[in-house]
Amino acid sequence: MKYIHIIKKNKFIRKIYFSTKAFYLYVSVLLTGYQQYFHNYLYYKFLSIKRDKNFKKNGHELINLISASEWKEFSKDVSKSYLDSSELKPTPTPGHINLRQYIDHKDPIIYKHIDKILTSEDFRRQVSKYVGDSFIVSNVQIWRNLASSFKVLDEEVNSSFYHFDNGNEGKDKAVVNIFMYLSNVTNKNGPFTFYNPSESRLINRKFAFKILKNFNLRERGMLPIIESVVSPKTLICNPGEALVIDNQICMHRAGFCYDGYRDIIEIMCRPK
Repeated sequence: MKYIHIIKKNKFIRKIYFSTKAFYLYVSVLLTGYQQYFHNYLYYKFLSIKRDKNFKKNGHELINLISASEWKEFSKDVSKSYLDSSELKPTPTPGHINLRQYIDHKDPIIYKHIDKILTSEDFRRQVSKYVGDSFIVSNVQIWRNLASSFKVLDEEVNSSFYHFDNGNEGKDKAVVNIFMYLSNVTNKNGPFTFYNPSESRLINRKFAFKILKNFNLRERGMLPIIESVVSPKTLICNPGEALVIDNQICMHRAGFCYDGYRDIIEIMCRPK
C-alpha cells in the first residue's frame, strides 16, 4: 500500500505515526483494561453476543477436527515437507523474534488435507457456533517451533510471553483461531498455554498500572508472576483434536520448546 511506503520512507511522518499509535493504545488500555486497541475491543465485545453461550463464557473449546487416522497422514506429509523446504518470516515487533519455520500450506500435498477440513460439513457446523452461519476462513498457516530457537534469553521468541491478539485488520481479521498440533506435543516441546476470559480480566486488573506503563505484560520476568496469580491451562490433546479460542479475550502464549519441535496449523475465521 502507498501510505505504508510513505510512512517507512519519511522519518518525520513515521515518528508522528508511531507516536499517535502509541497514544491511542495507551488511551485504549486506560478505557478497557485490556491490552488491545479500543476499536477492536468494541468489535469483539459486541460480536460475542451472537456466540454460543458456553464459548462466550469460556472463550475456548476443544473440538474433534479430523479422525486420528487422518491426523496421522496429515502429520506425516507435514514432516516430509520440512525435509524439503521451509521459510522464516521476520517480524517487525521490537524485542520479539519470529523463528517459526513456515511451510507453504498451498502445496498440493499439504493443501489436500486442509481442503478436506475446510470443505467438510462438520467443520462448517462447528465453527458457525463461534462466528455465525456466514463466515470465511481469513488465513491458514503451518509452522514449526524448534527447541534451538528458544535459547535466546533476552528477547521474546515465537510469541512466548503472555499477550492478547489484536485480531488483525481488514481481510485478515480473525474472530476465532483454531489450533491443531501436527506433531506429538508434551510439556517439553512447547504446548499452547492460555487463560479463560475471567482469568484474563483478573490478571489485567492485578497488573493494571504495569499495563498502563508498558501497554502489555510481554516480559520474561512476568511469566512466573502471572502464573502465581492463576495457573494457566495447557493444550495437551489427542491426535485430530483442535482448540477453538478467542485470542482477543483469552491471554495466551506459546510454550517454550525445550526438546525436539512442535508442528501446528492455525486456521483463522471471521464473519463475512
